[in-house]
Amino acid sequence: VSAEDFAAKSEVSNKKQREKSSVESLEQLLYYLQTKPNYLANLIENLRENRTEVMTEVVSPIFGFLSDNREQFLLVRLLCELMGRNIAQLRLIEDFQSNYFMQATAETVKLSSFDNILSDPCQSIIEELTNFIDEESRVKTFHLDPMELYKSLYGRPVESAEKALQDTAVSDILSSSISFLAKWSERFMNAIFESFKLPKSCVYMTSYLETAL
Repeated sequence: VSAEDFAAKSEVSNKKQREKSSVESLEQLLYYLQTKPNYLANLIENLRENRTEVMTEVVSPIFGFLSDNREQFLLVRLLCELMGRNIAQLRLIEDFQSNYFMQATAETVKLSSFDNILSDPCQSIIEELTNFIDEESRVKTFHLDPMELYKSLYGRPVESAEKALQDTAVSDILSSSISFLAKWSERFMNAIFESFKLPKSCVYMTSYLETAL
């Protein structure tokens, strides 16, 4: 092996070692940023603007875009650390909702890929939706505007809604329409919330906020 070949191989080997060392250093840095929330909290707390952008575009990648439960939990710890610091600075409880940082935190939670409340929001109401369509097709008249309903029934306008409601047919159809709407609103709501499960990340933050406040 010539001296030139040996030098070239040594350079390649040294380059790989430097790259490996850089990767290991980066991994160690990310580990500390993930597991020691005070470091990122100090940075974010001192930002004067663009907190939401930093949270979603910088912090989220540090936590691997929340690709697993561990990273989700670690980000939740960071959010709790930040919320705790901010709550300690509040003077009035009324300031909590309008506080800029709390709004940025809420936006971060909304934009981040936390475990979904519903894996498929539509799946839970498909059966009820089918039943609704079937029953709706058998409804002869549905109307919630008494004046328009009166006009459609008798072919002439009426002076006021009160006057229209004095008509028995109008009153009966309106009452039936309201009952139909109320019944199906409740059935859809029940179908959705039967499948509702609050994510553990939200439970953790809610519990933390309750204690902090």
